[in-house]
Amino acid sequence: SSSSSSSSTSKLVCIPRENNCETCFEDLYCIQCRNEAYLLDGKCLESCPRLYIERGTGFYNRRCSYVGSTTTTTATTTSSTTMETTTSEPLTTTTTTTTTT
Repeated sequence: SSSSSSSSTSKLVCIPRENNCETCFEDLYCIQCRNEAYLLDGKCLESCPRLYIERGTGFYNRRCSYVGSTTTTTATTTSSTTMETTTSEPLTTTTTTTTTT
């Protein structure tokens, strides 16, 4: 007596409403997750891995997006230069008047 249930583990088949997946594409991979899971590469994860940001809210429409390191550096440099100009302004208003009698 042999069991044929081992064939399901050899192939990665997407089954709707299982493994936090709501909708599958031709039983190959997941295209919409459920249970507040995040979609990444056709799989539903509880949280996004490193270098990925969690996007979306709600029960279904959540996904992981890759984060590039170049986008965050431009925002910080512009804010630091504006702070420098505001702090240097009070220095120019000080006038030294020396009155000697």
